[in-house]
Amino acid sequence: MRCRLFAVLSFSLLAASVCAQDVLTVGGTLCRAGTPGSIVTVPVYIRDVPGTPLGPDAGAGKYIEGYAFRVTFTNAAQINATNGALAVSGADAGIITGSLPESYYSHAGTTDFAFLRAFAEAGTTLPFNQTAAAPGDQVATLSVQLAATATPGTTIGITLDSNPAHTVLGNDGGTLGESSGNGLTLVDGCITVIASGGILATGTSTSTIDLSWSGSAPRYKIERRTAALDWTSIGTNFTGNSYTDSGLTASRAYAYRVTPLDAGGNPAGSASAPDLANTYDFGTIAAGQVIRASTMNTFASATNEARTVARIGTASLNVSAGQRISVSDVTALRSAIDGARSGLAMPQFSYTNTLTPQITKMKAQDLLDLREALK
Repeated sequence: MRCRLFAVLSFSLLAASVCAQDVLTVGGTLCRAGTPGSIVTVPVYIRDVPGTPLGPDAGAGKYIEGYAFRVTFTNAAQINATNGALAVSGADAGIITGSLPESYYSHAGTTDFAFLRAFAEAGTTLPFNQTAAAPGDQVATLSVQLAATATPGTTIGITLDSNPAHTVLGNDGGTLGESSGNGLTLVDGCITVIASGGILATGTSTSTIDLSWSGSAPRYKIERRTAALDWTSIGTNFTGNSYTDSGLTASRAYAYRVTPLDAGGNPAGSASAPDLANTYDFGTIAAGQVIRASTMNTFASATNEARTVARIGTASLNVSAGQRISVSDVTALRSAIDGARSGLAMPQFSYTNTLTPQITKMKAQDLLDLREALK
């Protein structure tokens, strides 16, 4: 015989426990992650299990058409509790997308968040899948902004309030409902604050570039940009803080950026600022050597390749064989490299020497600076 449960319009329950349990999950046991100041998206799921008071197998008038939940946050000081920092996304998610609710309520406090949404079965029967694997069908996304001062390594608990006046599933009209222990299992969630950091790319041969980055995320996604291709993922399961990108084409420029992910592969922060590297062979640069046109033209090629990666135009930089190399040639290279770095939103390079035409004597350090600016 079907287990039964009755509720009033507010979804507050009147009676009796049931056997089979539907499941409401906010986040789940796998912690989401985010860097200080970032917005962490926490999915909200409902798993409609056969044999409970609510569901398509229970018949007309007994579909899950409304849900309400209240969550509290431990370590709430790690959250930005200002207006808009806690919210359910306006477009909702999953099976709710595009559905118009009959009623809606949302409240964000400094340590808690409450939400309610209800639909009309006649016009918007929510298509729960009773064969869905855990955690079920996604019905919403809770957005939590971490405080800019949040401490990496801190875990923020997301705990569902078991009070049936606050957390409950209901049918259209609120005449039947499920709450904790009475037809509904609650699964809490958590957020881990992770350290943020940028990426450092360094060309180590004509076919390899070494990458390193800071941070403490469980996983990272690395993206690469070339003259021919826009940002393209080269993997989403990088652990640790280093990787060697191999099998690259010689005499090419590459840009890289890294995005922290949580253990489930979800973004845990924004992509880092990019860094630039290349696979050019600039030869030996040593004090006292004669700077030849061929060397300068290698730098010119590498610079224009970098500018193409940055999606800005190339510059006229080549010098003729036998031409005397001047300070203005190096100044032009510096300016062109600065343009490439600016186009990639990279910081400007700090050059060792101030160059003054007809006064400054060219030094090997000036070429070493160019190589480092291009890496």
